[in-house]
Amino acid sequence: MSGSPDASRGISTRRVEIATALGLFCIGALAVFDSLRLGAAWTSDGPPAGYFPFYIGSILCLCAGLRLLRARADEVSGPKRLTSTAGGRRVLRVLVASIVYVCVIELIGFYVASAIYFAVCLHGLGRRGRAASIGIGSAVMAAIFLLFEVGLAVPLYQGLWNPLGFLGY
Repeated sequence: MSGSPDASRGISTRRVEIATALGLFCIGALAVFDSLRLGAAWTSDGPPAGYFPFYIGSILCLCAGLRLLRARADEVSGPKRLTSTAGGRRVLRVLVASIVYVCVIELIGFYVASAIYFAVCLHGLGRRGRAASIGIGSAVMAAIFLLFEVGLAVPLYQGLWNPLGFLGY
């Protein structure tokens, strides 16, 4: 890979680690802040609602801070690439597909959105045929639907439009 012209370009490992650490730090800080609002100190009745999230958020902030320090120390060892530019594009396609999937769940629910997501990933990223991708995505989600909705009677989110409402669930 070092001989190819694409090897010197691409996504820096250090930048990805810094971005991930900052993102995790923000999530941890949000958990700590909200836990303080709910109450994070032990009371005579036991732990309040914010007690455990406070410590989880604190640990997340600590780990993210340590990762930031480590990324700073790795700066002197020279640049390393996480992936080539082409590999970065593939990762970006998966990221965009995942973001769209999460947004679509709100409208059409977990089952239908997941079946579509599986089919898109199998066809577009896995290079499977269209019919096979649709069949596999539908079969997997039908099995999960039967397991949760019918077998365990644990409803998963159906979405605002509830496209499976005709099934009576």
